[in-house]
Amino acid sequence: MLVLSRRPGERILIGGNVEVVVVSVQGNTVRLGITAPKDVPVHRQEVRERMNNKPETVFVVERATLPRLDKMALDGRVILDFSKVETVCSTDLAHIITLHKRLLKRGGELVLRDMQPFVQEVFQVTKVNSFLKVEFTEAHT
Repeated sequence: MLVLSRRPGERILIGGNVEVVVVSVQGNTVRLGITAPKDVPVHRQEVRERMNNKPETVFVVERATLPRLDKMALDGRVILDFSKVETVCSTDLAHIITLHKRLLKRGGELVLRDMQPFVQEVFQVTKVNSFLKVEFTEAHT
């Protein structure tokens, strides 16, 4: 373990793409700011522990699936399998983003998996893949 002393405003660089800055120090409390690429998860330890202890739920997405997910009380890691989806509309994207935000508030995670090339392109063009975790298999890359 590397132990460093830093003052407010001073920075620590990790791996060239993660930056930690000391924002303030008040008594026993240190406020840190962390800048990292979007694909590098940054969590407080207690949040990560909650995420690791929550169940993983997989849904094979079809046109009728997304609106129903809005009404379900979901926690933990939710995986949406897009292998059967050939098109995505703006309403579908809205449902996915709403689910993503709801899971984040509960310390969960949304993962999109196995997209057809056209669906993958929609997520790239709309830049939704910039804040959602998307996993691709060999068949769909």
